[in-house]
Formats: sequence, structure tokens, C-alpha cells
Amino acid sequence: MPELSQRQMGDDGYSDSLRTLLRNATKDAHHRIDHHPLVAPLVRHGLTAAQYGNALLALFALHAPLEKAFSTFLSIPEYSPPPRSSLLAEDLSSLGRQADLTNLPLALLWSGHGIATPSEYVGMRYVIEGSAMGAKFIRAQLKTTLPEGCRTITRFFDGYPGDGDWRALWQFAATQGSFNHVDAAAAAIRLFTDIEDLFDRHFELYCRPETAL
Repeated sequence: MPELSQRQMGDDGYSDSLRTLLRNATKDAHHRIDHHPLVAPLVRHGLTAAQYGNALLALFALHAPLEKAFSTFLSIPEYSPPPRSSLLAEDLSSLGRQADLTNLPLALLWSGHGIATPSEYVGMRYVIEGSAMGAKFIRAQLKTTLPEGCRTITRFFDGYPGDGDWRALWQFAATQGSFNHVDAAAAAIRLFTDIEDLFDRHFELYCRPETAL
């Protein structure tokens, strides 16, 4: 399997070859997630509070268990992702969805493949930090797509002030003596598949009956 040595990493911790591989390997899956009917309404006019809450609930169901998986594997503050699930919980509470949050079935939480190696960690973090970069675009759209009474309930999307977490991911990769491209790409693809399945389950439960959406 092809590997990336530390000498191939840039001084700032970036690896163009690894990022290119991950981007190409996940391009189709990324497109499907962006256009999934659960989250696509976030950037469209006519977004309702119910649709917004449904999307946030699914994102919480993804982020909360993933954060635990990331911290279990690696508990180094400068390389760890921020606790974004707490921001989602606050937004859901402000939307009046506390009951849905409290009673969220275990079957609707992410319960995918655990993290066994640094390569898998980086592959999975690539998916999450990439979506964080995309959240900047969504944040701008929410200023006009959200109902007027909900436009201040954007703690989750407001929580991405810069690219520090994105840079920290590649800086962590640079600390590894060798890096397996194939394992990183497989982990990223697997997580995208998990997310699509999770979004499907949330859409079927929370969105299908809302024929007015």
C-alpha cells in the first residue's frame, strides 16, 4: 500500500498528496450528502423551523458520538476537534426541540466503525473538518433562508470562525512517522456512507410525514 513519509509533509503540516487523494476518493459521496433532502433545504429559500431543527438533530446524532470516538483515540487538545455537539444541543433547545433531543433513539445515533489507527483518524476527521469549512457557506445563507424568528439560533454554524481545526488536522498528520493513504481514504469513504445512512433514517422518521415541507 502507498504510504506518505513525514518528509513528504510540508513545514506547516499540510500534505497535498494526501488531501488530493481524500478529495478525489470522496467527491461523489460528498456531492450526495450536500444534496441530501435532509440538509439541502438549509441553503434554499422557504426553509422552515421544522426543517432546520430536523437537520440539526441529525447533525447532533452524528457529532456527539463521533466526538467521543475522536477523544477516545486521541486526547491532545491542540489536535482535537471542538465539542460542536454542545452547540447543536443549545440550538435545538432554542428551537423547542429539547424533547426530541432528550428522547433521541440510540438507533438514530452514529455507531459506525471505531478508530484504530492515525490514518483512520485523519480520514474521518477530514470528513468532519471539511464539512466545517462548508458550514461557513451555509452560515451566510441562513441569514436569509431561516424564518425571521430563528435567525439568531445559529450557534453551531457560528462556531467556525477560521480554519484552525483544519490546519490542526494536517499538523497532526505531520507528527506521524508514516501514513497509509489507502486506510485514510477507506475511513473517509466509510464515514460518508455512515452519514448518508444516518441522514436517510432521520429523513424517514422526521421529514416524510411533513408533507407540507
